Amino acid sequence: HRDLHSFPTRRSSDLQDEPKDEEDAGGGAIRSIHELRLAGENSRFHGNLDSIFEDLEAAGRTGRSRRLRGLMQLSEKFLEPTFCQRFVENGMHQRLANHAFNETDVLSSMLISCALSILLSSCKPSLKMLQQVFDAVMHSSAPLLKETQELSKFVRAIAKDRKQNLSGATC
Repeated sequence: HRDLHSFPTRRSSDLQDEPKDEEDAGGGAIRSIHELRLAGENSRFHGNLDSIFEDLEAAGRTGRSRRLRGLMQLSEKFLEPTFCQRFVENGMHQRLANHAFNETDVLSSMLISCALSILLSSCKPSLKMLQQVFDAVMHSSAPLLKETQELSKFVRAIAKDRKQNLSGATC
């Protein structure tokens, strides 16, 4: 025969650690689900940005078309205020502004200038951000303001392209 006192018993402190009802037990799980969703949203946001910046920083044979596509995607996304806010909160405006200083292609410079201008108009920039982005806009706009032979040829080629549906008077 075993003594009844030899069986392990629960202490009152063990009982206090357990939830008293299902609502208490579910509270932590619900919070965890919200945290997981937020982490998933952040991961998708950063994944999308990484993909766009991979396009912006592309080199090689398809680099120019990838940069142009990435800049157009970014410009479209800047029309969403929540995207702009998250973009700025993560300091990505600095990365884009730095990219503007390294761009040599005229069309890419124009799109960077447009994207940065849309960003500035879609969010409430701090003074520091305004200066960083404004400097990048001015730098990327400079080639557009100069009358260069390359730009003139580009405009003429676009105007003559029937697919663009522009009049000859545009030249």
